[in-house]
Amino acid sequence: MPICTPLADEAVATTCLLQEADRSKKRLYYYCGPHAQQRSNAAVLIGIYQVVFLNRTAEEAYRPLQAFKPYMPFRDASCGVSTFHLTVWDVIKVCPARCTLQLALCQVHNSVHPCLQGIQKARDVSFIDWSVDSTTWNCEEYEHYEQVENGDLNWIVPGKLVAFSGPAARGNEIAGYRLHTPEDYWDYWRKKGVTAIVRLNKKVYDRKRFTDGGFRHYDLYFPDGSCPSEAILLKFLEIAESEPGALAIHCKAGLGRTGVLICCYCMKHFRFTVEEVIGYIRVCRPGSVIGPQQNFLRDVEARMWHEGDVWRAQRGITKPHLTLGDLVINGRPAVGPATPMPQQPSSSANSASSTVTAFAAYSQGSVLPQVRVPAQAGIGSWASAWLQHRGGCWGAACM
Repeated sequence: MPICTPLADEAVATTCLLQEADRSKKRLYYYCGPHAQQRSNAAVLIGIYQVVFLNRTAEEAYRPLQAFKPYMPFRDASCGVSTFHLTVWDVIKVCPARCTLQLALCQVHNSVHPCLQGIQKARDVSFIDWSVDSTTWNCEEYEHYEQVENGDLNWIVPGKLVAFSGPAARGNEIAGYRLHTPEDYWDYWRKKGVTAIVRLNKKVYDRKRFTDGGFRHYDLYFPDGSCPSEAILLKFLEIAESEPGALAIHCKAGLGRTGVLICCYCMKHFRFTVEEVIGYIRVCRPGSVIGPQQNFLRDVEARMWHEGDVWRAQRGITKPHLTLGDLVINGRPAVGPATPMPQQPSSSANSASSTVTAFAAYSQGSVLPQVRVPAQAGIGSWASAWLQHRGGCWGAACM
């Protein structure tokens, strides 16, 4: 079953064929175009599948993909010269205990490898529990709320930190979309246990429009596209660590300023590297962290790790980093933000009945040596949901 489709359609096409291959016990042949960025997108899809569903390490997932180099590194969503590149390896190694997904950047070495690192890391700290028996991530919920018309929000630390676009003062309609006001978020925030909002951009709405709904509200303004001051960074970490419930953070678009502060929290408490955390957050919320914010995160990486060590030592925590289960939110252990999906049939990856075979095609019918990725038996519908949620832009030029 060969696949040779445009990049925008490949994820949806792959999901359907994964299901068909699983039902018919056939092999799935994955094709992509001849360009380096197309190979990078394909490698990330195949690599993340291995880390998330087959529970492989980033090293194991990346090993067979090396045959398809060179890969184009990923960059930020700004228009200037890229000063920070994320590789495929960076993104894959980022994964939590089974991840949400959307991309990143690092120093240019094997561009696929760092992408894989991000996914593995996210899996290892349990940001998403997509195990054989259950999952806390819901494809339909993710796809609904990431849309501008439905709130433009994404959970980064499940149950604890959610990024969203800044609300408007009035619900006017622009380009066919109705702008969301603070009141539009009340019901969803209450349902998800959000107890406070952090605003990082200029005041567009009156903070009382959140406090009147029972939410605490904090203003930590710094200019668009810039890096936080020492005082703002420390205050944000203090708020995130002391707030009993989940924290909703926004700037204007909910990408740059919002992303850089959430990344600092993840580095401090979960010991992400800069490549891993940027790879992971762009998997969750594409376009996050731009320009100098990327290098700022590299500069504070060691400091965040040290401060995390001190924070845990003061509380008698001997582990090198937290996992999601260590967080207590609203008096309960942290859980994922989504409603669990139906249980997946239990089986071993080694007893797979179907095989996904990855190809990097230089032209239709002309391919590099194949990479076989055993598919977990019964995984078709799960892979379908996950891959379908990745049906948007995977362009290597910008994440």
